Amino acid sequence: MVDMEKSRRALKIFGLVVLFSVGDIFCDKVVFVETGKNHTFKPPRRSGTLETILWKFQKNKVVEFENNEETWYRLKGQADLNKTNGDFTIKQLRKEDSGLYESEIQVKSTLENSKHEIKVIDRITELTVTCEKPVEGKGNMLRCLPSPHVQANFTWSGPNGFKGSGQTITILEEPGPDIFYYCTAKNELGEKSTQFKFQDCVKGGGLSGGIIAAIVFACIIPVIAVLFVVYRKFIRNNDHVLVSRK
Repeated sequence: MVDMEKSRRALKIFGLVVLFSVGDIFCDKVVFVETGKNHTFKPPRRSGTLETILWKFQKNKVVEFENNEETWYRLKGQADLNKTNGDFTIKQLRKEDSGLYESEIQVKSTLENSKHEIKVIDRITELTVTCEKPVEGKGNMLRCLPSPHVQANFTWSGPNGFKGSGQTITILEEPGPDIFYYCTAKNELGEKSTQFKFQDCVKGGGLSGGIIAAIVFACIIPVIAVLFVVYRKFIRNNDHVLVSRK
């Protein structure tokens, strides 16, 4: 009985040691960061000198600081480690840098963990609206195209209180003067809006006058070239006949 009682006390003491030796685990929400920007991960602050620092990415070691020595396993030259407070900064983020980052920092023999997840995405910098005829049905189909191509939520507004959602909308009315439709694309980094003059839609197709002119011009050039070659050949043959007669 005495031995069992000693064992129970030993387990309680061990549990208390583990409880006070390992700090809280912080799990932040996903943070969206713009492609090409810098981002700093900030672990929980503790008073005292940091004895060891370890940062991981997707469970793999990135950088480790121990015994006043800094060891990089990946991201060397692209990231910085602050050995005073444990901050970890990645520069010029790429989409492949998205994922879960974890820190293990020891202060006064207390080990504290933290988790930070980021997702690197593009900011919408430009919007273009195109007009085309639906494969089936009537009307004109307006399509909102973000640049760069990113996932976004699209909303539309127009005359007479028109409201719509989605990347494409179909307008049954015929194009008319001074009618505008507005598209707004939004993602986690912000939003962008643009307007489209409905009169730019061409009946029978979604091509603007500039595009039609370019197509016609592209068709005419080869014809002119062929006629020029035939003309030159005809002139040369006539010159040859005149020389022969002389």
